[in-house]
Amino acid sequence: MKSLVNYSSKLPSMYGEGFTFVEEVPSLDRYTMRVTRCFYHEFFTAQGQPQLTRLFCAWDLTWINEVSEQKHGVRFERSTTIAADGPDCPFTSHRVNADQVDG
Repeated sequence: MKSLVNYSSKLPSMYGEGFTFVEEVPSLDRYTMRVTRCFYHEFFTAQGQPQLTRLFCAWDLTWINEVSEQKHGVRFERSTTIAADGPDCPFTSHRVNADQVDG
């Protein structure tokens, strides 16, 4: 979980000023980073095509689907996105019990 929090702290500089990230105070078992401003959504909305943002959201599935509770000890969820009319994009990781993780 600590590595995930450390990596997430680098996201604002990686994505630039077109995105706003809000980090919730992490606990030992849960961490959430919220995207509250999305360049992609703002761009496509300005072009009259906000639904195209969903393509960029779907791209996240390339790494989301690779997160394995058994292998990584983390369960990941993203319950909504700005593109799906959510207020933000919450990226939440939950630690699973260490005895459930393959070593």
